[in-house]
Amino acid sequence: MRFYGWDPEHPANIKLGQAISDREIPFETRPYMGHADFRTSLEELAVGVQIIHPDVPFSQGKSFGKILNYLDAAVPVIATDAVDHPRLFDHGKDGLVLPHDVEQWATAILDLLNDPDRRQAIADAGKEKMRAKLSLDEIARQMGEHCESVISRN
Repeated sequence: MRFYGWDPEHPANIKLGQAISDREIPFETRPYMGHADFRTSLEELAVGVQIIHPDVPFSQGKSFGKILNYLDAAVPVIATDAVDHPRLFDHGKDGLVLPHDVEQWATAILDLLNDPDRRQAIADAGKEKMRAKLSLDEIARQMGEHCESVISRN
């Protein structure tokens, strides 16, 4: 497990790091890096975590960028139930959406690490959903439908 841009002094990170360590889940931290290096590094991961913390303003501005990269790399995602995450994932099928609870995150991470078949099934379903719902072709189709509906009303 790897955390990018980890602030070891932030109280939420201290609590999460302790919860993960208590369960003997190996993890490492990496500094922020360029996109190409970041994307390549994701292929080494077993679980991706996207935590949006309500008390961290910088965190609140994040959402799909990292998730899309996880999905493209076929990494299962655990995301907080913030912003638009619940709209993307069907919990337990193509990703996990959890409340802001460090204990639940740590348990979910360990569960996925200990169940490679489930982990792979979630990763595959997430990647398929991304391609089906968020591809350029699908977005163009949706925009075309929207434009036609606006034009037909006038």
